[in-house]
Amino acid sequence: MKVIHKFPIEMANAQLISMPLESEILSVDIQNNIICLWALCSYGACKMHERKILIFGTGSNTSDLDSFVRFIGTVQLNGFVWHIFERT
Repeated sequence: MKVIHKFPIEMANAQLISMPLESEILSVDIQNNIICLWALCSYGACKMHERKILIFGTGSNTSDLDSFVRFIGTVQLNGFVWHIFERT
């Protein structure tokens, strides 16, 4: 059985988010002025894995991006546009 979980994201260039090992990231969006990530997870999964999330504003230096990142989505918050990636 699968369940969708929400993971709040901090306003930081890079961060680690702990989620069940085989989670599938579905999307990002704003909820109550907080950037959140939603992932499809196995119900009752105990093994956790840290996923590295990167955030860049429009016009930011993206030299940290390479072939080992996956685009998750774009959100708008307080007049700014943020692009969220996962380092794979």
